[in-house]
This record gives sequence, C-alpha cells and structure tokens, in this order.
Amino acid sequence: MLLFTAGADTTGTIVGAMMAYLLSNSTVYTKMVAEIDAAIDNGVLSTPVPAAAEVSKNCLYYVACVKESLHLCPSAPNIFPHLVQADHAPLVINGKTISVGTKVTSTTYMANRDPVVYGKDADEFRPERWLENNGEAGKVFDKYLATFGYSIRSCLVFPSIQSTTVPLKQRNSIPKTYFGWRYVLLG
Repeated sequence: MLLFTAGADTTGTIVGAMMAYLLSNSTVYTKMVAEIDAAIDNGVLSTPVPAAAEVSKNCLYYVACVKESLHLCPSAPNIFPHLVQADHAPLVINGKTISVGTKVTSTTYMANRDPVVYGKDADEFRPERWLENNGEAGKVFDKYLATFGYSIRSCLVFPSIQSTTVPLKQRNSIPKTYFGWRYVLLG
C-alpha cells in the first residue's frame, strides 16, 4: 500500500510548484507551451498520454522546467540517512573526518541549492540552466539533484513526473478559470 500512496503528496507538490513557477514567469511559460504545441503538431507525442521517453526526447525545455521545479521545490524534507562506509574515501565535512558507521544525511532543500553545483543563481527559477553547453550542464545537475534520492534508494515515480503535465496541456486542462479563480501570467 505504501508504494501506491507514497507518491501522491510528492507528485502533487511538484506539479503544483511547477504550475506556480510557470504562471509567475510568462516568458518561460510561453516558451514551454510553444515547445509542447510544436511537438503535438509534429506528431512526436502519443495521445492522449505521451510516453516519458517521447517527452524526454522531444520536449527538452519542458523537461528542464520539470527539473528546475524539482531543484527548487523538493517535496521531501531530507535524503534517507546513509552509513559512512569503510570501503569509500573518508568523508570530510568542514575539515572534520566523519567516522565509519556514522549515519549522515542532508536536507534536499540545501543540497539542491548548492551554488557550487547550480551556480550563483541557484535560488532562481531558470530552466535554461539544464540545457546549457548542449545539455552537458544538465547531466551534472542530474547527478546532484537530491529531490528523489540517489541510486538504489531513488524514488520510482520520477520518470513518470516528466510526462505528467503534458497530458494536462493536451487536454487543455490549464483553464483560464478554475472554481472561480483566474490564472494570470505575470510578466
């Protein structure tokens, strides 16, 4: 049962965060929607729900928007603790060597906003960072993105999140009004 319910809050959080970032940045929103529209017009996305692989291949800016939202708004507070292993290089934090067998963890919020990894503008919503240097920058960011954990402990839902909002767009489910609220793009 945990497997079926674990992703509900986290997925909802990231989709909501992405919508908030997009609706507050008209340039990014317009560029992302144009990319999705072009992919639909060119017939490179299955309907009604495209496969994650199709989205990853044909909607690079959209995927960058998803990853940037994951980068800025992690939905889980921390990374699962790990034990410092004897067969790895010593773990040194602020000049202090951490003993083998010690549990260590980090907050995803801080790990995802490391200016050494993401740049001086690590706190700003800028999806373009993932596409810089012909996508090479994104490969580095992917390596350090802590939102869904790492390695064998990573969340199973991440691949599906990349294709979540595209069907919403395809079905025109981003309405101008919803329960009396009006979405306005600020620019």
